[in-house]
Amino acid sequence: MSIHPTEVKGRYRNARAMVRVVLILFILVLPWIKIHGHQALLLDIIHRRFSVFGFLFFAQDIPLLFLLLVNFVAGVALTTALFGRVWCGWFCPQTVFIEGIFRKIEQFTEGKALVRRQNEGEALTPKRVFQKAFKWLLFSLCTLLVTHSLLAIFVGSDQLLKIISGPFSDSPTAIVFILISNLVLLFDFGLLREQFCIVACPYGKFQSVLQDRFTISVMYDQARGEPRRGKAGGEQGDCVDCLRCVKVCPTGIDIRDGSQLECISCTACMDACDDVMARLHKPKALIGYHSESKAGSFFQRMVRPRVIVYVVLIAFFGGIGVYQIFNLKPFEVMIYKIKGDPFKIQKTPSSEMVTNVFNGELSNKSSDPIQITFKIDSEIDRGINLVMPNNPLILEQGRVQSNPFTVEFNKSILKLGSADRTLEVSVRNLVTGQEWTKREPLHVIGPF
Repeated sequence: MSIHPTEVKGRYRNARAMVRVVLILFILVLPWIKIHGHQALLLDIIHRRFSVFGFLFFAQDIPLLFLLLVNFVAGVALTTALFGRVWCGWFCPQTVFIEGIFRKIEQFTEGKALVRRQNEGEALTPKRVFQKAFKWLLFSLCTLLVTHSLLAIFVGSDQLLKIISGPFSDSPTAIVFILISNLVLLFDFGLLREQFCIVACPYGKFQSVLQDRFTISVMYDQARGEPRRGKAGGEQGDCVDCLRCVKVCPTGIDIRDGSQLECISCTACMDACDDVMARLHKPKALIGYHSESKAGSFFQRMVRPRVIVYVVLIAFFGGIGVYQIFNLKPFEVMIYKIKGDPFKIQKTPSSEMVTNVFNGELSNKSSDPIQITFKIDSEIDRGINLVMPNNPLILEQGRVQSNPFTVEFNKSILKLGSADRTLEVSVRNLVTGQEWTKREPLHVIGPF
């Protein structure tokens, strides 16, 4: 049987609504806009290209992305230690889209929660069949929008538009994958819903490990609420057992039973209970942000060993990540030897020349075309020569290109079959005129 949480009004509901609007716009709009010529958010794992707010990263920048991932995980751990499952109720895309879009559609097409609960299990009428068909039509349209925006993050908006605008025969696998992804999200947002949070979500399983008795989370103040009104006994608590907190819960639990795995800290029960307490002229926050232990000062509850560990991790890895980001050069050059013969010998009447073949992996991370020039330091004096037909070369924005080249040198420069030289790479931005120079080690080998 589906859960139809009653609509609720209150300060927390209003705050969460504003957060949802921002996050929905963030997810749906960000993949389609560009900053400095790059997609604002791109995680193209297949082609090893990543773009975050105008910063372009390639495969060699994976350690930097790892730092950002570590900071994200540590940040979620820190917020969980301090405020429980606040991520699930306020920021998780699952909750954001279901509460911000799909429940609104359900309410618009089939009526409020009370009406939907009353109709649950009743025989279908033509009116209700039309309502359900219209609801699923709107569900499908919204899911298509969400699916394409999410896929644009991972395949690139330009590539995605090319796929969906072209004939099916050009990209059958990609289109089938898009359709399957859409069906999965439609099933999740339309039917699975809270069961994903309860059964499938891994975060919900280990959240208790990150919390302790000082964690501030959505809790029922049992000391103040019990015994509930209407129960036998002496002095009555503030809880009137109206069950409003149960009816508004999106996972169908009773928060008064204590901390539970199913609670996503959405604060709906807090708003519902505050409304009842206001009508009874009682203090609010019978259900509120509390901790299991109310002992100690606010500082003692906030500053705890696990919190300090998380803050130190975030400061350490975050500091390294920020430093690396702001010291990124708009280009990347990687030099490595091509597989095959380690060297070749060309004999001439006067000397014996050795050749090594290398490859230069060039990446342009800037929003402008750049010119790249290769030169070996003092190549004439040291009997070594660079053979590269397209030198200098032009590399367009956001492009990655392999550029093979040959190093030709006299056997006499070798010591024990090898020698070390330096490859000087000069880069010039063709729009701004800004120049950079990078020196790459070049290890050449030959016969002993």
